[in-house]
Amino acid sequence: MIKGFLKAAALAVVATTASLAVKRWLDGRYTRKPRTPKREISTWEDEGGSLAPQSVAVETSQVPR
Repeated sequence: MIKGFLKAAALAVVATTASLAVKRWLDGRYTRKPRTPKREISTWEDEGGSLAPQSVAVETSQVPR
């Protein structure tokens, strides 16, 4: 009678330990890795607005007369 109880208790301990080990392994396997923040691309817009006007020849579709 006591042998049967000890076998059942040992089996319960082994099953519980195996179950917890599998659960811990699965939880660690499916966790997301933290994302690394994306590097910001700096543009001229980050410098306080539009650029100062430049003296550039203006192209027009009209031919000078």
